[in-house]
Amino acid sequence: MTSRQRRVLLWSASAAAFLNILDGSAVNVALPVILAELGADTILGGWVILAYTTMLASSVLLFGQLSDRFGPHRLLMGGFVAFTLASAACGLAPDLPSLIAARWLQGIAAGALSATSMSIVGHHVPPEERGRAIGLLSAWAAMGSLSGSPVGGLLSATVGWRWVFYINLPVGLESCLGLHLAHLQEPPQNGRWRPDTVGALLSTAAIASLAYATSRSAQAPWNLAVLGPPSLLAALLLGAFWRWEKRCAFPLLDLELLGNASFRYANAANFCASAFVAGLTFLMPFYLGYVQQLSPSQTGMSMLTMGAVYVLV
Repeated sequence: MTSRQRRVLLWSASAAAFLNILDGSAVNVALPVILAELGADTILGGWVILAYTTMLASSVLLFGQLSDRFGPHRLLMGGFVAFTLASAACGLAPDLPSLIAARWLQGIAAGALSATSMSIVGHHVPPEERGRAIGLLSAWAAMGSLSGSPVGGLLSATVGWRWVFYINLPVGLESCLGLHLAHLQEPPQNGRWRPDTVGALLSTAAIASLAYATSRSAQAPWNLAVLGPPSLLAALLLGAFWRWEKRCAFPLLDLELLGNASFRYANAANFCASAFVAGLTFLMPFYLGYVQQLSPSQTGMSMLTMGAVYVLV
């Protein structure tokens, strides 16, 4: 691989990390404006966030498996194409159901970007340069976290919330063009293989059931008649996923990794931190906008402080 091809790949991987974080934080700040314009309540409007995160979490394992098989370059280009088209669909959505549907598609594309942005470093960057490459990706992800809130607030207050999605288009198009012009060849791996579609379906259904139970908890807190069935279904699907992965010849998740204490503790810590940040970033814009009576741009700048502390810590 030439140095030019490596630069293009690193730029594309950095753009993927940047877009994933930027989109999440920008839409969080713009959500009160979106719901006010489309005439939706907070409960149903929460699916603008849940649809994206559910499909991202559900698809990232499958795309990681496909990346190992066919190479991250193809998956990254396909992810950018899908993410760009889905972002355009989000911006053009005439009502809330259309927006939620487009966010489901955008979440799937984000899963491809998330799975391949780091994988491409391992595949195409020499070992002596990987530390610098990973640092570059982390820096762009941090920039997305810092800039997402003020960008979302500023765009919502000026040109409108639809531009929160339209700003993804030039980055996505430029990244697609760069990857196409790189002419990188990645021969697929030989040997018998098949994708773990059963595992993907089980994990998606489990996460969706859990997300549904979470969304209903605001309407019926601690009501077992409402929350019990989807929560029980999520637990059963998760158990079925676990049993399937143990017997699957080509599993999405290598369960032997869970025998590594460092892997378990690192993922547990990441889960706790992500759950805290996700909950806070969803509720804080509503508190600042409705309770403190801040404008969207003021809300975005207020959220910037929280993002800066999170990145520094």
